[in-house]
Amino acid sequence: MSQTIPVELVAFLSDQGLDVERLEKVLISPWLPRFFRLRPKHLGDAETILQSFKEDLASPESSQVTEDTDEETFDISRQDLQSAPISITNIRWLQNFYRLEPGNLRISGTRAYKDGKIMGMDVSSGAAIQVLDPGPNDHLLDLCCAPGAKLCFIADLQQSRGIGHGSVTGVDISTKRMEVCRSTVKKAGVPSARLFVADGTKFNVPAPARVGAFVHPDYNGETETISRRSEHRPFFATRMVRHKNTNGPLYDRVIVDAECTHDGSVKHLRKWAQNSSKGAVGSGLTDQSRLEGLEELQRGLISNGFRMLRPGGVLVYSTCSVSKKQNEEILEWFLSSHSDAQPSPIPKLETYPPAARTVWDHVLKFPVGDSECEGGTGGMYIARIVKMDSGKRKAEAENNSESLEAEIEKRARIQEKDEIDGRATLA
Repeated sequence: MSQTIPVELVAFLSDQGLDVERLEKVLISPWLPRFFRLRPKHLGDAETILQSFKEDLASPESSQVTEDTDEETFDISRQDLQSAPISITNIRWLQNFYRLEPGNLRISGTRAYKDGKIMGMDVSSGAAIQVLDPGPNDHLLDLCCAPGAKLCFIADLQQSRGIGHGSVTGVDISTKRMEVCRSTVKKAGVPSARLFVADGTKFNVPAPARVGAFVHPDYNGETETISRRSEHRPFFATRMVRHKNTNGPLYDRVIVDAECTHDGSVKHLRKWAQNSSKGAVGSGLTDQSRLEGLEELQRGLISNGFRMLRPGGVLVYSTCSVSKKQNEEILEWFLSSHSDAQPSPIPKLETYPPAARTVWDHVLKFPVGDSECEGGTGGMYIARIVKMDSGKRKAEAENNSESLEAEIEKRARIQEKDEIDGRATLA
């Protein structure tokens, strides 16, 4: 890279416990992969789709190297990147996700992408939805939904798990971003989706009481088609959920993929490193008033998402940041201020890369560009929380009697064993 990582960024990343020397190698590599997923309804033709996708990527007419491939920065020509061998491998721990190398190839010109058979999505973002674990009858709320990749993945998972009457509701404060989200959702053909341009810290529209002909059993009111002047009129809604209900059910699943400093994104880190002379790093990571406002927003988003969640429902809080203030400290504050919130173990935790696991069984933390986590994936913090019924809180607390110290010691032993095994393999 034409310049090293700026001092402000080194200090910030070091404070988060990251290996800056390793990360610098990631930032200067032109060979980072990118990731995409094959949509479930096309799995029967997976081999044919992937073969045509690879052929299109190899064709100059269909695919080009992305614009962020700077020859001076990476000391390699665009022609060399364009002619590099193309590799597509499946992600063993995230079903129907694939790794594409080199990652600088533009996929939007391929037939598979244009036909909506594949969608680009980072594996760490996909992991957040897998942790949410949506069912076919669940009503899902995404409080920071744009540009729509998460909503579409949620809907695909629901449909792949059976025919049901679930729905997805997306919220974003930006009309411009929501326009992109609407296009994404329409192209994907999501059957039961609503989009609202609203402040996620104040959004209070309940889940649909009616999906098609199905009416929620706990809903006793009347549903009607939403009028053009209705205060509950969404920015966009598919026909299946185009009904008004002012006192419908709470949501079964909520994801708060909160606005953050994006310091876990390789793309953002590269931009900061290349433009540090313009003050991009300082304004993004060291402006205390901006950071305090961001943390206040994150607290507001997770609190409101939890308010809209039914008892027994699951909330996932995630960011593409490695900052402890935006992750661990937000979760610690939230759990201490909500007596009905309890950590919820991540399903099939053992299947995730060891480098992404933590001392807690309800948290994943993907390091930026770690080789054990598929190399070029972004940094991601993911926490799973369940909302307890008031009558079950005491019993649940008694069942979870294992002390904090014992849990930390147990996880530390697991990590120490992984490290010893890793050193033995290298030796």
